[in-house]
Amino acid sequence: MANNMFNFNLIGMNYMANPMIGINNQQNQINRNMMDEASQSIRNIIQTYENRIRELEEIIKQKDLEIIALKQKLNNNITNINNMNMNPMMMDMNLSNSMIGNMNKQIEDKFCLTIIKEKKIEYVECFSGDKASILKGKCNLSEELLSFNYKIIDCGLTIKENGINNGSYIYVVNNAQNIIFQNSEGIKNPISLSGDCPIGIALIYYYTMIGRLDLIMSFFCYNKEEIFFIFNENKIQIHDKTPINKFLNYLPSPIIKVDSYHSFS
Repeated sequence: MANNMFNFNLIGMNYMANPMIGINNQQNQINRNMMDEASQSIRNIIQTYENRIRELEEIIKQKDLEIIALKQKLNNNITNINNMNMNPMMMDMNLSNSMIGNMNKQIEDKFCLTIIKEKKIEYVECFSGDKASILKGKCNLSEELLSFNYKIIDCGLTIKENGINNGSYIYVVNNAQNIIFQNSEGIKNPISLSGDCPIGIALIYYYTMIGRLDLIMSFFCYNKEEIFFIFNENKIQIHDKTPINKFLNYLPSPIIKVDSYHSFS
């Protein structure tokens, strides 16, 4: 007991002799707490990216399995036809080739698309000639819109006419932004994009609509601008990643003026 009292008194005397010891210990504890919080924040960020990587890896794995399955079906169909023991008098060679060609064409026209709605992923099978509206039916969608590469899908057109390819990623969006590009001659080119589309991507779509992708290459390769885009008297930069609905102040059908050294249609 005497030893404990002696140690306690000694610690108290040391603290009274040098009160900075207690302050330094308190500051060190605060620093450690701040470092722990920072480390946890970093771990949370890393965890988010790791989860996204796992999602993408799963999508890629699924696509690989689908490709293997399709190839196996094709090989089985061709093998079955080759193994058919039929009387040559009853089977015309041209008809056989036509059958094989039709089966190959069906496999080529059959698409497997990935429909993404927030964190939910669905795989939909369809044919390139199907109306795009079939995608909404397969996913039990009603009022939602579908976008491919930020462009709103026209459900009245076919899958192929919308520019969708086998293996494409389709996103479910709740809003669209209609834009009207108007050049100096008064010619208007409207387009409907998802609201989260970067404004710079919208400009690239305009180059595509007028068939002047060479001008995009000229800009990125030589930093040479031949077309200027103006909204509210401000020039739009093609590198701008601001979402179009925010950039265009959520206006229903804003007009972007197109000024150039030449005339484009």
